[in-house]
Amino acid sequence: MGKIVALQTEFIDYDLIIDEIEVIVPKYLEAIGALDEVRLFDAIPQLVHNMCAYWERLVKLFDQVHDYDHGIDFQEIEKNSLNSELAVLEKVYLNINNVIAFDEKNWSSAMWDAADAVLERMNHVLADLGFEELHEDRLLVQEMLQNNCAKRKIWEIRTALAS
Repeated sequence: MGKIVALQTEFIDYDLIIDEIEVIVPKYLEAIGALDEVRLFDAIPQLVHNMCAYWERLVKLFDQVHDYDHGIDFQEIEKNSLNSELAVLEKVYLNINNVIAFDEKNWSSAMWDAADAVLERMNHVLADLGFEELHEDRLLVQEMLQNNCAKRKIWEIRTALAS
């Protein structure tokens, strides 16, 4: 009798996990889509945060499902999802970087916050994809973060002096 109860509990847990995955996946994809279409710097950090939170929950759920069903290749699903997310992050950063490089009069705290959020998430995604800390792609992202930090400080000083 104890085995039957344990088996029923296991299936209920599995079904609940699958149900939650079915709810979270569209939200994760929606967050990626919203980030891909966003035009306001103010919205970017929150969208990146939401996307990251959904992703972290999905990874935990995938790990739990893997305990019940070893037939699903979650590593491939995770890799494809992260590569898609990375492509969107790169596109968003290129838009931000165009302002950084060519439109200094439109620099703002929101722009710098957006750039930082996107670059930090890119670095995280690269790490999750298995890129070592000294890999050239991660080093490039870290260098861009440092360059933006320096430019932001210069902008803050200029803004303070102009006030």
